[in-house]
Amino acid sequence: MLHAVNYHRQPGAEGIDLHLSVHARLLAAVHSNHGMAYRRILSLLQLPHERIVLQLPVVTQNQRWLLNHVLDNYRRNGFRLGVSAGSATHALDLLDKVRPDLIKVDARELPDPDNVALLLLRAAEQGIGVFFKRVENPAVFARLHAFGDALGQVIHAQGYLWDQPQAGLSSAPAGRREAA
Repeated sequence: MLHAVNYHRQPGAEGIDLHLSVHARLLAAVHSNHGMAYRRILSLLQLPHERIVLQLPVVTQNQRWLLNHVLDNYRRNGFRLGVSAGSATHALDLLDKVRPDLIKVDARELPDPDNVALLLLRAAEQGIGVFFKRVENPAVFARLHAFGDALGQVIHAQGYLWDQPQAGLSSAPAGRREAA
């Protein structure tokens, strides 16, 4: 809640999504209708819940039921949801079984270019966003850029390649923020 308040009270936050990482311990703590309670508090504070993407952590096969329970709870309350994947292969599995709004894939290792391409194609067909995180050097970015060129898609990436985390929003023009 505190992150949502701080974010949406900043100049320049209007119209830009806030991606909130949900800690794994919170997954186990979500009972009955936590999504409704969170949405109600956001509404009282006049904060746009539709601009918040709840990013759920990487889960194991044994935790898939818990992930589905939490996804259903928040989805019923109008939140967009993302899941994290350690690889393109893992992301393909989640794409089929979880149907998130977006998937974040660790870009430090992309050992299987065929699965990366398949993930990008299938996600585009289903309207699911793919974001590559931990882009920390130009070589990784060049590989991702090559995928985008080959498939005719825009690649979404984030990482220390562009900048270090800051307490406030970037003062760069919106086009530069989106390109990064």
